[in-house]
Amino acid sequence: MLKDMIKKVSGLFICMIIVFSMTSIYTLAESNDDNRITILTYNIAGLPALLSSADPEKNTKRIGELINNFDIVAVQEDFAYHDDLLSKSQFPYVTDHPGNVPFGSGLNVLSNYPIKESINIPWDMTHGNITCPPPGYHGADEMTPKGFSYQRIELEPGVIVDLYNLHADAGGDEGSREARHDNFIQLAEYINNHSSGNAIILLGDTNAFYTRECDNLYENLTTECGLTDPWIEFVRNGEVPEFRDYHDTMEDLNEDLSGPNYETIDKIMYRSSDIVTFDFVDYKIEEEMFIDENGDRLSDHYATSITIDYSLSDNIKLSSTFGGTAGDPFNFIEYMPAKPSKVSIRTGDRVDSVEIQYGDISAQAGGNGGDYDEIILDEDEYIVKVKICKDKRWYWKQKQIYYIKIETNKGKVLSGGTKSDEEMTIEAPEGWQIAGFYGKANAEICQLGGIFIPQ
Repeated sequence: MLKDMIKKVSGLFICMIIVFSMTSIYTLAESNDDNRITILTYNIAGLPALLSSADPEKNTKRIGELINNFDIVAVQEDFAYHDDLLSKSQFPYVTDHPGNVPFGSGLNVLSNYPIKESINIPWDMTHGNITCPPPGYHGADEMTPKGFSYQRIELEPGVIVDLYNLHADAGGDEGSREARHDNFIQLAEYINNHSSGNAIILLGDTNAFYTRECDNLYENLTTECGLTDPWIEFVRNGEVPEFRDYHDTMEDLNEDLSGPNYETIDKIMYRSSDIVTFDFVDYKIEEEMFIDENGDRLSDHYATSITIDYSLSDNIKLSSTFGGTAGDPFNFIEYMPAKPSKVSIRTGDRVDSVEIQYGDISAQAGGNGGDYDEIILDEDEYIVKVKICKDKRWYWKQKQIYYIKIETNKGKVLSGGTKSDEEMTIEAPEGWQIAGFYGKANAEICQLGGIFIPQ
């Protein structure tokens, strides 16, 4: 942890509370393994060896081997030994390494499922560097661009989950507490703006306890974003821990760690959507897995894992998306299962906007540029196919949607923009229709996918 780095750099040692985690497990009913996901969060203490709280030169390869037991893994403090981690891991999808200290965030995701998009966002507020007294107490969070990352994980074609991996500000001084409080507010605002209507998995090193009023984690993040923390909902039967003195946390190692009275800062939460429903199966603090031949921990943190099953809606489905990663997310799913009565587009050289009328309500994405065109749908008419092309204006720009062609079951066609060699066709499965869109947009459409409902 960065606070340990400062202790070594400065040579000054102060009394600190050290977070320990032991094995804690809670299990619910069996379910279909085909739709079962095992998820792990792990602060792997990957600072350069001189600065790390563990022994990353020795342990990182072993960590890389052991994380293969899970489907989705989020790591924090993955700085100097990322290549060692990958040398033993076998995941087909891994986020680009953001770099070593002092340039990288230390956040990476390894997945058995495709990672469709990945963004790193630094915190607006951090606190602590080697000049801040007392050394080691504030966490030295200004020395790396800590923050959170956002990935879009595709569980199966058209089944997208938004994943957030975070490492919050460390330390117990006033500046660190204020920064950490602000971290959770910033993250919640981002989630509410970018993941509206989407299923979510959130995990990472929060450096926070529900018992600390200064963090106010449950209100600022968990409930603000509609997340489920399985430790609260299933281990504690929905009982949120009461606020206590800052240093009086639920980490008493004499407690029964399989029970409800042990809290870790390394948390995993999730949220279902209209498309994807998550069902809790298992929660565990991995005390016994991540140890060396002598029984010592591989990091100064224990890893936390959960197992969940997912099921899909019988009434709404999604296509894959196509395009670039720029723009702000939009989603017409809140209008489902309403039937479209009109569809319109604005196009010029590119696709400026798409809009669908649902009775008296209109859903629109994009800007007001380009030429307007529309088709009115008959009572028994619906969209069956949408062809889209993507391109970019300059080589350093993100790709976006350049062309769109919308076809109905009665042969009506609405099209505009500029065709390119990169194209995708969204076609409704038999018995279904395209009733809406989702994707990303700014003044133009950057990314587009289709929403299906039964005919």
